[in-house]
Amino acid sequence: MEIFDGMHFAEGKDRNKLDMVIAKFEAFCIGETNKTHECFIFNSHDQKDGESIEQYATALCTLCQMYNFCSCLQYSLLRDRIFIGIRDDSVRERPLLERKLTLAQALDICQSNESTSIQLKKMSDAIQKRGNQVFTEARRTKRSQRESSPRGELHQSKAL
Repeated sequence: MEIFDGMHFAEGKDRNKLDMVIAKFEAFCIGETNKTHECFIFNSHDQKDGESIEQYATALCTLCQMYNFCSCLQYSLLRDRIFIGIRDDSVRERPLLERKLTLAQALDICQSNESTSIQLKKMSDAIQKRGNQVFTEARRTKRSQRESSPRGELHQSKAL
């Protein structure tokens, strides 16, 4: 009540208007913001290591809402910031090839690239694991052949 009593209103009647009281409390609780600083924070927010495109886009949306960016510009700001701040350089080429790219298309491009990268990594890991198994099996076979054959036969086979 002390805070409310200490608030100054232009007219005495404004004290009874809910929207005026809410505005005064918001100004008291939030304080003044610096739009230039807010824009800087938004424009310098890059995708972090281990952060999915979904998480990155959500963080950017949260910043847009928190900083009250104009709704008419919000989608284009998000779209552009996603491509500027994404970790994968190859994805940055796509908006340059597309005309009239929407936020939904930008997110689709990034999500497709992300899932493709994950699938390629799984395939590469599986191939490498299989290659290591084949190499290990070949070493075992060679060792087994050496141990089972007499020394003379081994030297003769090398000479051939």
